Amino acid sequence: MASNIPGPDNNDLYDRMIRTYQELFPELHVIRAPEPSVQQTLIALPEKTGLGKDDLVKRAQSLSEKVRLNFDLPDVMKSGYRPAPAIPKGTRPLRDADKD
Repeated sequence: MASNIPGPDNNDLYDRMIRTYQELFPELHVIRAPEPSVQQTLIALPEKTGLGKDDLVKRAQSLSEKVRLNFDLPDVMKSGYRPAPAIPKGTRPLRDADKD
């Protein structure tokens, strides 16, 4: 699954959002969009694959060859890739019951 969320400087729920994905998916990758965007794309996988930055860049290159995008996806992956951040211990995932 891929999802865009605002980065930690612009999102009070960032740590809880990351924790939620980490509890639901065994593997999580983060791709920061080029500045001035504050968006990050989360790539959540349903099983441990051991994919790393180079693997994701290769997959982005393959996708770019099939689909015409108005940006350089492999470059975004290469420059924006971050492993999933360490979230402070005790951070709770988001739950429906948390709605105001």
